[in-house]
Amino acid sequence: MKKSSSSKTPLRWNSTNKGQREKLLSDDVANSAKNTKIHQSVLSSSSSKQHRSLFGVGAVIAGSILVLEARDALYEDDFLSLRSTVVGEPTACSTASATTQPLLSLVKSTTFSEGSQVENKFPGGYDVSVRALKGNRVYMEDEYYVSNGGRFAAVFDGHGGGGVSAFLRDGLYGKISKHLTAHNTANQNNNTNKITTQSLCEEADDDKLLLSSSNFSSDSSLRAIVRSIRSAFVEVDDEILKMDDLHYQGSTALAIWLHENPTSGQRTLLSANIGDSRAVLSRNGRAVNLTRDHKPDDEIERKRLISLGEEIEWDDYCQVHRIRNLSLSRAVGDRYAKPAVSGEVEIQLLPLSESGEKKDKFVVLASDGLWDVMTSQECVDFIQDCLNDSSTTMRKVTPLERQRQKFARRKNMSRFVANEALRRGSGDNVCVIIVWLTELEKS
Repeated sequence: MKKSSSSKTPLRWNSTNKGQREKLLSDDVANSAKNTKIHQSVLSSSSSKQHRSLFGVGAVIAGSILVLEARDALYEDDFLSLRSTVVGEPTACSTASATTQPLLSLVKSTTFSEGSQVENKFPGGYDVSVRALKGNRVYMEDEYYVSNGGRFAAVFDGHGGGGVSAFLRDGLYGKISKHLTAHNTANQNNNTNKITTQSLCEEADDDKLLLSSSNFSSDSSLRAIVRSIRSAFVEVDDEILKMDDLHYQGSTALAIWLHENPTSGQRTLLSANIGDSRAVLSRNGRAVNLTRDHKPDDEIERKRLISLGEEIEWDDYCQVHRIRNLSLSRAVGDRYAKPAVSGEVEIQLLPLSESGEKKDKFVVLASDGLWDVMTSQECVDFIQDCLNDSSTTMRKVTPLERQRQKFARRKNMSRFVANEALRRGSGDNVCVIIVWLTELEKS
C-alpha cells in the first residue's frame, strides 16, 4: 500500500557523472523538440470528461485542451512503468466539463467602482508539466487533474485501491465550481461584497491561513474560493463515506488554486491538503512548503490522535509510523479508520512575489512517491540544475532552436523529476505536476 522498498540501485547525480547528465538532458530535449507535437482542440459542450491518448499528457489551458505527445520511451523505465491507456480506459487526467469550464470569469466577477480595475497583466494560461509513473507497484493508484489554464492543479494518491482517487479526479473540481457559483450568486443577490475584518480574522484563524486578514479582506472573491474549496472537500468526503465498496479505500487530496486580483495585480496561491502529498513553491531558488504532511508522527497530528485515545505504532520494516495500519493521519475515505484518520482539509494562502530577490518561479505538486526519496529543497535544486544545464553543443544552436529546447525542457521537467525519484529507489507510484509561474525567458 505504502512505503514498500525497492531493489533498484539509486542513481544520484554528482560531479563525476555530470557530463552524463548533460548529455542525457541535451539529447532528450533535442529529441523532444524534434518529435513533440502539440495539438489544440477547443472543448465543446459535447466533450468527454476524460481525454484518451496513448502515453499522452493532457491539461486544460485557457478553455482548450493541450495534449503533449512526446517520445516517452527515451528512458526504458518510462516505457515499462508509465500507466498505459487502452481503448475505453480513462487516463489520469480529466478535463473540465462544459458546465465547470468558465470558472475564470467567476472568480473575477466581483464588482469594482468604475475605472478602478487595472489592465489585466495575467497570462491566458500557465505552462504545466505532468508525469505519473507506476514505478515498481502492481497497480497505478495516483491520479491528477489540471484545469482553468493551469490555475487549478491537483494530485490524488490512492491506497487500498484506486477507487477514491479516481472519484476525486472526476468530481472535486466540479464541486468547487458548483459552490463557487453559488457563493457568487448569493453575493450578487444580497450585495454582500463588503466583508468585516472580524469575520475574516475568525476564518483565517480557523484555517491557519498564511495571509494577513487585511489582504484577505481586500478581495471577496478570494474568500469565496476558500469557502468553496472547503465545502467541496466536505461534500466529496461525505459521498465517498457512503459507498460500501470503498469502505477500505482512501486517498490523499492535494490541490492548488492560483488566484489573480485584476484590481491590485496581486496573485495569491491557495493550497488545500489532506494527507501526505505535498506542494512546494520555488522562491528565488529556495523551497517553501505550501502544505504540511499529515503523518502520525507530526506534532499536531500526534496530539490530535492521542486526544482520541489512538495508539501510534512504529512499522520497523517500512520505517514509518502508522495509525490504523496507515502511514498517514488524514485522508479522504478510509471509512473503517474514522475518526482517527481525519478528512478535514487544511487550507493555506500565500501572496506570490512578482519581482526582486523573492521572485516565485514554479510550484511542484507530487505524491509521497517523490517526497520519500527527495526533500523539498533537493527537488527545487534538481529542477534548477536541469534548467541551467547547457552542453557545448546546445550553446552553438540558433536562438530559435535554443528557445524550442528550453520550452521542451520545461514541458518534460516532470518526467525528469519522476524518473529521478525512481532512480533514487522510490518503490511507490510517482505523480508530479509542475506549474510554471513565469513565462519562458527569451534567449
